[in-house]
Amino acid sequence: MIKEIILQLASLITATTVIISFLKKFLNKILDKQFKPLHSKIDDIDKNQCRNYLVDFLADVENGVYKDECQIQRAYDLYDHYTKDLKGNSYIHDKWEKLMAKR
Repeated sequence: MIKEIILQLASLITATTVIISFLKKFLNKILDKQFKPLHSKIDDIDKNQCRNYLVDFLADVENGVYKDECQIQRAYDLYDHYTKDLKGNSYIHDKWEKLMAKR
């Protein structure tokens, strides 16, 4: 009797786990599909903000405006994010290579 109850309970737990796992995958697919446009917009905004900052930074460097080590490190971090994470590779890349090689 106890053995049967334990087996039934184990079967119920296994079935519940399989159902929950299936539902989780299904809901994740739906949510990913729903949020994809939002993620794309966020990436576009992020890319534009990085581009604006880098253009201003490079213009300052080109015009001889003093930048302390913290500002320079931040620019390097942002440039890495722009090129590696956001796949931005444009006129900024050429200007960055030209100006920052002189430093």
